[in-house]
Amino acid sequence: MTFDEYLLEVREYLLEVRAGIDLDRPSRIAFNAVVDPYQLAHWFADRARVTARRGGGYEITRAGENATGRILDLVPGRRVLISWDPVQPSHIVVPGSELEFFVEPTPTGSRVQAVWWKIPTTRSEPLTLDLSRRLDRLRETV
Repeated sequence: MTFDEYLLEVREYLLEVRAGIDLDRPSRIAFNAVVDPYQLAHWFADRARVTARRGGGYEITRAGENATGRILDLVPGRRVLISWDPVQPSHIVVPGSELEFFVEPTPTGSRVQAVWWKIPTTRSEPLTLDLSRRLDRLRETV
C-alpha cells in the first residue's frame, strides 16, 4: 500500500461531529464560556487551564483524567480552535483531534456551534452525544 492509499483509507474513518445551542445571552458572554477556565469548569470540565491566545495552552480535567492541547487559532469573541495533543493517554478527548467553537450573535442572544474534527468512526456517536450534553449544561450555566 502506498502512502497516498493509506491516507485515503484513514480519511474514510475520520469524521467530524457537530453540536450547537442558542443562548439568550450576548455573544461575548457565550465566547467567554469557552475560553474562561472558571466557566469551563461549570459545563465542559471539572477543572480547566486556558491561555486564551494563539499558541496558548488548553487543558481540561474530567473525573481525574487530564487532556492537553494548544489553541491553533483564536478570533476574540467569535472562534477558538483547539488541537488536542496527539500523544497522550486520554479517554476524554481524541488525541490528535481538533475542537472548534464558533460563537455568533443572533437577534435574541447568541449561538454556540462546536465542531470536533478528526474523530474515528467508532467514537463519533458517543462524542456527539457527549458534546450535545455538555452544550446543554452550558445553556444552564450562563
